[in-house]
Amino acid sequence: MQVEPEHVLSFLGVVIAAWLSYASARVAARAKVQTVTQEKEDGKIQTAVDRVLGVMEEGFAARDQKIGRLDGRLQALERKDDAWRRHVLDWREAHPDRSRWPTPPMEVRADLPD
Repeated sequence: MQVEPEHVLSFLGVVIAAWLSYASARVAARAKVQTVTQEKEDGKIQTAVDRVLGVMEEGFAARDQKIGRLDGRLQALERKDDAWRRHVLDWREAHPDRSRWPTPPMEVRADLPD
């Protein structure tokens, strides 16, 4: 069987065109896979950042609550301390001879043992 050179060239042209089409499709598919992979990685990174920010907000809220409780306790102790000072100063003015010890003021009496 005799093959004409034009047919060989035509066949080679079809093969080359098919190969180029396949290669460009492969390049496009690879680019799409890289884009999807990059989007997935970006999503994972964003999720991790969101989790870290959430934990930080929870930590800040817990810290603020603790500071608020400690501030309340400190203010209560300062009020009791001021009450003791006022009471002792008043007692010293009322009893210059220091004949007896002052009784605790009402603000702190509940905290003292019987």
